[in-house]
Amino acid sequence: MKSLIPIRYERMLQSPFAFYRGGAAIMAQDLAYQPTTDITVQLFGDMHVSNFGLFGTAEHRLVFGINDFDETLSGSLEWDLKRLLASVVIACESNGGNKSLSQKIVMRICAEYQKRMLQYAKMPYLDLAQQFISESDIRKNFCKEHQKQIDAYFKDIKGQSNIQVLQTLTTLVGKHRKIINKPPLIEHFKKTLMECP
Repeated sequence: MKSLIPIRYERMLQSPFAFYRGGAAIMAQDLAYQPTTDITVQLFGDMHVSNFGLFGTAEHRLVFGINDFDETLSGSLEWDLKRLLASVVIACESNGGNKSLSQKIVMRICAEYQKRMLQYAKMPYLDLAQQFISESDIRKNFCKEHQKQIDAYFKDIKGQSNIQVLQTLTTLVGKHRKIINKPPLIEHFKKTLMECP
């Protein structure tokens, strides 16, 4: 909807990282003209640090992974990785980190990506489908002085559920739940007489 474009632009103007988040199409256009591996895969499509997070599995485990799948598309294997790494640099330096720190993080992500891809390439599909980054895997990446902060964060996350989201976005009308209108971002679609079959 055209009425939402000014809202998108306003959000993108808030910071360099906010601009980057809202500019997936801009980066896709840039990447399209760069040399590629010509290995086409189904991409995540908007791979940046804010699209990762913690969530609970059906087995009641807390895992870390991608949590937003609204822009998936086919493309060259390395595009997702390039978008992720660019987001790391922008997020790091926008939050007070220097160029040296952002480079270290980029190198660590690349090394881990390479290690995992080599590992996953040798695994049977069913074993691969059950791989996940666990709570203990996350803890290993934080020093002792940050463990209390991590504990508090995990405790907060474990207390959340889809029910809370349901209660935020909907209201009970009789026995049925209805989405709450919050124009212009959340509105019920109204068909006109011309649009009805």
